[in-house]
Amino acid sequence: MSSRAISTRDRGGSGANRSPLARIGVGFDGGPSGRDAVVLASLLASVTHADLMLIAGVEEPIVATVAPAGMDAISVRRQTQAMLAATKDSLVPGARTVVHLDAHVRRGLRHVARREHCDLLVVGSDRRARAGRTALGERSQEVLCHLACPLAIAPSGMADGDSLALERIGTGFDGKAESR
Repeated sequence: MSSRAISTRDRGGSGANRSPLARIGVGFDGGPSGRDAVVLASLLASVTHADLMLIAGVEEPIVATVAPAGMDAISVRRQTQAMLAATKDSLVPGARTVVHLDAHVRRGLRHVARREHCDLLVVGSDRRARAGRTALGERSQEVLCHLACPLAIAPSGMADGDSLALERIGTGFDGKAESR
């Protein structure tokens, strides 16, 4: 995949023209679907002038255990911070990064999205999604449960494409106040 930086710093625009999206969070795990999510979130941030935040979760053991060298929560957190920094530098230089420790990574992602007042959370598609398509996997379903903001799912392979244009956006509506 080629590295292409998408600026999120040029915010411009008056208050009347501002989008209701002020902050977009991206659940990022370092994999291809995570990069797809970063690319989609970057595109949305550039159009809406929203701030962008890369969020990664680190699983914190419920019970204290002796982990092999380099596999303890502190070491994994440092490795995750380095991964986020590299992604930020190559794709979204203006983004913030957050690493959150939690016994359940998905719960931690929801917590950060709520704490940081994200107006949208973007995640990648399930690995079974065909190129250019989205699929809500088990992990994304768990994130969606009790999420305080809308969830966007990046099409599979978006980070590998030459074009960063959005051709279609699908929405879900269940009749509740949150979906209006």
